[in-house]
Amino acid sequence: MSIESLWYEASPYVYAAGGAFAVLGSDGALAKVSGGVLLVAAGTILRLRWTYRRRRADARSRAVRRVPADRRPVRRPPQGQRARP
Repeated sequence: MSIESLWYEASPYVYAAGGAFAVLGSDGALAKVSGGVLLVAAGTILRLRWTYRRRRADARSRAVRRVPADRRPVRRPPQGQRARP
């Protein structure tokens, strides 16, 4: 696993940890606001990734499903050609 993909997967959790630390560990208003922004950013990233991965998995599972024989489209030869027996 490359460092880029490792950071891609870990970054929302790092943002959430930094945001929680900033909100809980400081007395300044700016630090609390910044921590809140980090927490919202982490939640947004996680939700977007979850939604994308779920849609991609649904699309893959739909592509893999087999169509029953009685529901398959009938293939007709182009006009001017005979059907193969």
